[in-house]
Order: sequence, then C-alpha cells, then structure tokens
Amino acid sequence: MIASRIEPLLAQFPNIDGVVPLTHGGGCGMASSGLEMDVLRRTLAGYTRHPTWRRSWCWGLVRDQPDLWPDDGRGLKEGPKLIPMAIQDEGGVSKTVMRAVGFLKELLPEANNVTREPIPASELILALQCGGSDGYSGISANPALGAAVDLLVQNGGTAVLSETPEIYGAEHLLTRRAVTREVGEKIVERIRWWKSIAPGPAAR
Repeated sequence: MIASRIEPLLAQFPNIDGVVPLTHGGGCGMASSGLEMDVLRRTLAGYTRHPTWRRSWCWGLVRDQPDLWPDDGRGLKEGPKLIPMAIQDEGGVSKTVMRAVGFLKELLPEANNVTREPIPASELILALQCGGSDGYSGISANPALGAAVDLLVQNGGTAVLSETPEIYGAEHLLTRRAVTREVGEKIVERIRWWKSIAPGPAAR
C-alpha cells in the first residue's frame, strides 16, 4: 500500500529507481530468538548497511522491536538509516500508511541527489550460490550464469562459487582454463579434500 502510493511520484525524481517493500512470512507467533529471528535481523541489518539503500523503515506489530535487537555489531540499531515503528503505536494500518507516505515524500528530494557513476568491471565481484539443484539448473540457469561470469572475468571482474561440490565431474573443464598450472592444481586439491570429508556417495 505504501509503495503503490509513492510510485506515481517517482516520475519527478529520475535518479530514484523505486520504493521497495520487503515482507516476511513471520508474525506474532514467531519466537523472539532462534534461527528465524536471527536471519530476519541479519537481513534487515544488511539492507541498512548497503550503500545504495538510502533509508529503511521497519514496520511491525509487537514482536521484533528495537529493545529486542541485539547489539552484535551488525548495524541493526535505531538511527538515521533504520527507523522502527509499531502499527499499534501509529493507531492502525491506515494511519501507518499515511505516516509512511509522509516520511517518504520528505526523503525523495534527498535521495534524488545521488547520481550514478561508471566504474570498471574490475571492481565487481559476483557471488554464486546453488539455489537447490533441479531439472533445469544444468540446462538453463547454470550455463547462463557461466556465460555471464565469462564476460565478467574477461573484463577484469571476479566471480566466486561457494559450493565446492557443485563442480564435481567438471573440474577438468576448470583446470584447462586456469590462469596457471598451480591454480589448476589447487582446484583438484580442493576437490580431493572435500571428497575425503564428505559423507555419503561423494566420499566414495
């Protein structure tokens, strides 16, 4: 509701890509501690720290309030870049939406002052992570990402594949393309190491 009321105004601010509402599936039944809450707080902190994220408002009910946020150095704390609010305190959904729209209208001119600047591809680092292997990974997603990485690396950029098992059976393709023999041998060594500690079929 908030984003839909702001989007029509963005034509006046060409340097703003959009207003992004981020939701999650938890609610009042969500525990105030544990893995789920930790992931939620870590995600919120990541957005808050990101240099392209101008400002964040965190609207909720009563569970994840600032006095429950841990001071763990992640940056999840109330301040100019992260403003928490509770819907009950605002007087309900309609008043919350009205206040949010007011905040965002005030922020639009400030956010619009930021302009893009070109940077060399050597400044880019692309992180790749398996999203869960399925029947289409090998025939569409993986080749497409591989082609994108080839272009990036050819222009001086960097790509990181975090899952060693994802290259099982394809290590010979990578070693042929290694920049030096020593780099190729490191790939083979890493595969052997993983097979030595991995359970199940991979270890055999």
